Amino acid sequence: MATLKNTVINDTGYLHLPVLTDNGANNIYALGGVTLSNSARGLGVARNGLQLYIDPAATNWGRYENLPEFLLGLPCTLNINDSSNITVVLDQEATVYYLRQPGWSAVSTSGWTQIVDSYGENLIDSYSTGDWDIWQRTLSAGTHNLDNYSAMYFFSMGSDGEIRYNAGRDGLEFFAAPHDTERGNWKSMTVPFAARQIITTNYTAGGYKSAAVWTNVNRTNMSTDSTTNLGDSKVRGFNYQSSINNKDNMFIMGAGGGHVVSSNYVTGFSMRTENNISHQNKWDLIYSDVRQGSMWDGTDYGYTLNGGRIQEWNLLTETAASEIENPGTGDSWAMSGEYRAQFWAGYQGASARTFTFATKSSAARGGTSPSNSHQQKTVNAKWEYQWAGNEGGYNGGYNLRRTNMYTDSTSGTRTKPSGNSGEENFTMGQHHQYMIGMYNGLQNNISWRWNYANESGFQGGSSMEPKGHAGMSSAACGWRD
Repeated sequence: MATLKNTVINDTGYLHLPVLTDNGANNIYALGGVTLSNSARGLGVARNGLQLYIDPAATNWGRYENLPEFLLGLPCTLNINDSSNITVVLDQEATVYYLRQPGWSAVSTSGWTQIVDSYGENLIDSYSTGDWDIWQRTLSAGTHNLDNYSAMYFFSMGSDGEIRYNAGRDGLEFFAAPHDTERGNWKSMTVPFAARQIITTNYTAGGYKSAAVWTNVNRTNMSTDSTTNLGDSKVRGFNYQSSINNKDNMFIMGAGGGHVVSSNYVTGFSMRTENNISHQNKWDLIYSDVRQGSMWDGTDYGYTLNGGRIQEWNLLTETAASEIENPGTGDSWAMSGEYRAQFWAGYQGASARTFTFATKSSAARGGTSPSNSHQQKTVNAKWEYQWAGNEGGYNGGYNLRRTNMYTDSTSGTRTKPSGNSGEENFTMGQHHQYMIGMYNGLQNNISWRWNYANESGFQGGSSMEPKGHAGMSSAACGWRD
């Protein structure tokens, strides 16, 4: 049962939940069950824009930005490089984090577990690159000495089921044990991202074999692992393009009607009636392009990497909107999560960038790129992790790189269920997804299922494979409830 700790019922009968606040973080030394001494500046509530300080003189240093979701709203230290270790008194057992850049002076790692290696976004605005490590451990109630010469600290504590308002990310949360490495202990009380749309059905549209482009669409039933051809003339023919979809309709971002055709013509397909939608000029992109990627912010907004520019696409009104940024990308692909997307351009070795939905802007991304090539596509998911090709280009991929979408870091690999692949057609689901056709030296109908929980899958037989043509790669996929 949830508890309402330190709540007040005011004169009008409304329930007032506890709010962790620092009133501007001016020399507060007791906050949220944490008491601090031997520090020049005190404690604050972790949020983007929070002022930070350095050295015993408490000189202005920088401000937090792009903090991982699980750190927002936690009591945190404000000063770094104090003259001696800081002393912290905890009212109860706490999960404690510290973050730092690996090039700083050493801080003890004894008893700590590294949970993030080379966080991809910059965390303090006085630094120009994102290269941050985050460590975590559990500390008991009582007094602890912490070395903040080269580390910033965050403290998470509460009782199981406790409810609070988090001013750091502006929403209600509940405390859940045990600790979740990816998301922390405090969980949002909004509908979880993964449950906002319960995906049951996938669609794979277009694609090609040997310079012939297809106009058919295949439907995959996620409960039976079976794929059915819906027939030709469902979309305008295309290959080497991307798609975005809302809850009802799927849109191909540039369908030129031929093999490797640069186009700004957007074609639509209804995932409800399973027929093409009459073309509307308001869909079309500003620039013609080919091999362009797409990012999507849920089912409300999409962003196409169009002609070296990022163009917004409003999925609520189904209208192409304005150009919002020009990062100068070439051939591109992307992966999209709850709060941000990663995209990359060019051929092997290209650097990746992170696009943040809240600010509609991108920044250089440090660490390992999420994919080796724009033709090593994304295994889409709504959970913590997504995966993309570790090696290869148009084919030659045998393993998948693993990217944590909440910490924006890429580390580790998993084996593809069918190797030597590239140009894959990847869907998305609730607990599993599919690869429906790819290129392994020839365009083919090989297909696999990927299970999110154990990060592995299996190749399917004829029932799972797409029908209608003897091979297809570089198609586009959509999904609905």
